[in-house]
Amino acid sequence: MITAVSQHSRRLLLRLDRGSDLLRGIADACRAAGVRSGQVHAGGWLEEVELVDYDPAARCLRPPRRLAGPLQLVSLQGTVAEQEGTPHVAARAVLSRESDNGVQVFAGLVHAGSVLLAEVVVVAFADLIVCRGTDRATGLETWTELRPAPPPTVEASSSQASSSVQAQRPEGTRSAVEPVPSGEPLPTAVAAPLAATPRPPASPASPSLDWAAVQRASRSQEGPEAPSPRRGDWLEHPTFGRCSIERFEENLERLWVRVRGRLVELSLEHLSVEPVGQEGQSWLFRATKRRDDRR
Repeated sequence: MITAVSQHSRRLLLRLDRGSDLLRGIADACRAAGVRSGQVHAGGWLEEVELVDYDPAARCLRPPRRLAGPLQLVSLQGTVAEQEGTPHVAARAVLSRESDNGVQVFAGLVHAGSVLLAEVVVVAFADLIVCRGTDRATGLETWTELRPAPPPTVEASSSQASSSVQAQRPEGTRSAVEPVPSGEPLPTAVAAPLAATPRPPASPASPSLDWAAVQRASRSQEGPEAPSPRRGDWLEHPTFGRCSIERFEENLERLWVRVRGRLVELSLEHLSVEPVGQEGQSWLFRATKRRDDRR
């Protein structure tokens, strides 16, 4: 077993148009956006698809099974991982199509697929690199290594900043987010020259401030920053009692805890979670119902 925790992520949104190769289109978009590892979710419609299954006796995949469409891509779940130094997409799909006998449902590992129209979201792991290879015991391709990602370079940071500037163009100009054909690099932002502006007259010199002292004084008044729940911490819940924290998504206001072996999702719209104290390396939090919900 190998395990790793990713604390930082970003999201790549992609629309694949008719005729695009499903897996290759996702991989090309990840390569252009600098995504090396991540999780893939998708839905839409396919013109055709090839699914494969595993033969445990031969320890290899069976020949692909081709399905003609149109097929509804009910769900696509997979991962992006590095294989031989390039992003590789492995995904499993659930599909359906109408027939004379009713609705047919198919599922399996995607070997290839031609897109009619698909929407894809890739949750990129910014601090983790997943490597893919062959498992000797089963002959299946799987994760072989999970290692921390190197810190971003200055060039990569500048490229991300340029993309952010493009996305904030005023109305009336062309959108910076346009469909990019598979295999082509994403366009880079070109900064327009700025008109020279006259400098204001220099103001009289004023005594310099000791900003370090100001920051220390500000921190001393604010007090220590409250910790956020993380995996391995504990929660005192008014209904479930003490349970372990498995996951916390601050932007979604969601908290996942394990209660008697079962994973339970809690909405922070109705609960207030506050730290109580530390127990060794873990924090103990207490959940209370918000006042509006008590009425």
